[in-house]
Amino acid sequence: MIDGKSSFERINLHTTEICSEGLPSDLESFIRTARSLGLPRHPFYIPNDSIPPDHVLRVSPKKLHEVFTMSSYVASLFADLNQDQKPWIVDVGAGQGYLSRSLSAPPNNFHVLALDSNDNQTAGAISRRDWLDDPKETRSSNNHSNLVDDNPNDSPNESGGVSISEATGSLTHRTVHIGDNDSLFKGIKQWIDDRRCGDVSGLDTPIPIVLVGLHCCGDLTPSVLRFIRQYRRNDRQTSFRVIGCVIVGCCYNMCGPSSFHLSQNMTSAFSTTGSLSLETQHLHLATQSPSTWDITTSVDRNPPGSPFSFDRRVAELSPTALAIRKVAYRALLARRLPLSLRVENASRSTPADNSELGTMKEGFSTVNNLRDIDWRSKRIGRLANSAYVDFPTYLGQAKRKLKLDAEVNCDLNSDLNVEEQGLCKVLEVFHVLRCFLGPVIESLIVLDRYWFLEETAEQDLVAETNNRGAESSEGRGTDGSMVQLVNLFDQSTGSLRNMALIWKE
Repeated sequence: MIDGKSSFERINLHTTEICSEGLPSDLESFIRTARSLGLPRHPFYIPNDSIPPDHVLRVSPKKLHEVFTMSSYVASLFADLNQDQKPWIVDVGAGQGYLSRSLSAPPNNFHVLALDSNDNQTAGAISRRDWLDDPKETRSSNNHSNLVDDNPNDSPNESGGVSISEATGSLTHRTVHIGDNDSLFKGIKQWIDDRRCGDVSGLDTPIPIVLVGLHCCGDLTPSVLRFIRQYRRNDRQTSFRVIGCVIVGCCYNMCGPSSFHLSQNMTSAFSTTGSLSLETQHLHLATQSPSTWDITTSVDRNPPGSPFSFDRRVAELSPTALAIRKVAYRALLARRLPLSLRVENASRSTPADNSELGTMKEGFSTVNNLRDIDWRSKRIGRLANSAYVDFPTYLGQAKRKLKLDAEVNCDLNSDLNVEEQGLCKVLEVFHVLRCFLGPVIESLIVLDRYWFLEETAEQDLVAETNNRGAESSEGRGTDGSMVQLVNLFDQSTGSLRNMALIWKE
């Protein structure tokens, strides 16, 4: 058995090297191998002109770094196009609209459609339309006064037409749930029709569209990629054509089973070793970035014999230590629950409230296939950090969230006993080691999406070559599209999801 203290403390998470003194050779080999399998994460793109203005308020340094880096990259990516070829931008999952406003404001001056599925987010983005403004200047002399908002005082779902000007940018907010390709298609087409204001000039020339997304949550990135593939192979309209994308994914734990794998390359890569699927637990791990953890604490904050103290206040724990404690406490709670209430006995094929579960005996398991487990059932969900001050406090909060009454035949009140304290150490170390697989899983997901884009570009090139000389291919390049995977952000700023999928026609 691994000694919790020695193994946990001797794994140096601050550098690419491992302090191997006292660490078992098999664990050292595992960590080194895991680190070697993940894609490199240092920033490849560092713009010279993306320094945020010093007057921006109420926006975190992390968000400013992401917004100004990404907007600078998008502008530079299409800087080689003439003014009449300048693309219009569709920000998918725009949230509070920071990226949208940066792209539409000087010096970028793009026409931007900001889409989000949440009315509150859209309303918030509209109400914060002055976040780039310099408070030292009056509103009448605002340095961004030439930025046009489509009906800024109207409701989030309404947007009127604005005369098209190539010299200044514009920003339109819409609430659209991108549940399928048609919803995104209709949203873009409606925006273009509204902006034309009945102007029929130039209708024979499709508007070039670039899709961007700063931390598209869950299945939103696969949805955008599928839209690109389906739309590029569909000639049902001529009002616009997609010429590129810059997408940074996020929240892999929110992805559904159809999000992996997308590409034929990924399928072929595992054809000799058997099929590969990512279950819920894998997707949760994909969000972990152990190389960015900060678990160094002074000696006086850690009592002898344990990486954490069970009686220390939560405020004294590092963010990483607190996160690991949450996982350990949740596992120890499950150990105390009656078998009928454990998540492993609530499969997708057997409802959790099945009456037969109430007669189960300890030591008997009805589910042997872990893939059949509905891990989302009986979720405790998010608790305040104060709930983790000690185990009894956590138990009280967990009982409330699980709606367990006093008649439940289990101990959900007492503190950790000696055996559980030892098990807690093991769980902490085990979770840390599992997290080293997170970057590997994330690399698989991102590489699959990159290959999907690459395959789409190859299909376009084949179709264009076959139709060369036809009207549908006039003005298009015949040397293929550019597909790249670029690390836009510096992870040291807290922007852990920093890999951007780039495609340019």
